[in-house]
Amino acid sequence: MPQIFTHRNIPPLSPVRATKQYTHASDPFKSIHADVILRTRDWVEFRVHGDILVMSSSKGQNVLSAMHSSIDSPVPTTTLHDPERRLILHVAENSATLDLLLRIIYPIDDPSTQDVGLVFSALEAARRYGLTRAIRVLKRGIARFADNNPVRVYVLAAQRAHCEEEMKLSAKASLGRNIQKQFATELRNYPYGV
Repeated sequence: MPQIFTHRNIPPLSPVRATKQYTHASDPFKSIHADVILRTRDWVEFRVHGDILVMSSSKGQNVLSAMHSSIDSPVPTTTLHDPERRLILHVAENSATLDLLLRIIYPIDDPSTQDVGLVFSALEAARRYGLTRAIRVLKRGIARFADNNPVRVYVLAAQRAHCEEEMKLSAKASLGRNIQKQFATELRNYPYGV
């Protein structure tokens, strides 16, 4: 059975130093008082509070384990810590996706974005980690995008697993509209014709 890591029961390991320099995320994700460090695949470090992650997830304490196993760890089956004993987790998301997701679950104003692709990426991550409030907020955002550009939302939803509801929503939003002239850039690589 895999070990479940929390920010409270950190096993005694020696600190690990990064071989490449991480850049720090913007406020509020560079707090010196954070107890968990999330490192993205594009080398950005988010310093966060484990309690906020745990309280935001339907998975509870297992959210940290889900984040830990979202990609292969640089040091397999080893828990990493920085010199201040903060838990370090490497996550599958890029910094833009993680930033949007964390801004939704943190007690700050909800962010706004014009990038529906980013919203879909954040929705995938929110579902993976069981972040229920973030799922609701992101789904409402996708519904607003579907009202304005149902073709693009449909294409993006069709490219992802578990987005049948978003596909139906965008199909419904297209009813009674002339969508023949709408083009989604994501369609460029798809063959068409009979």
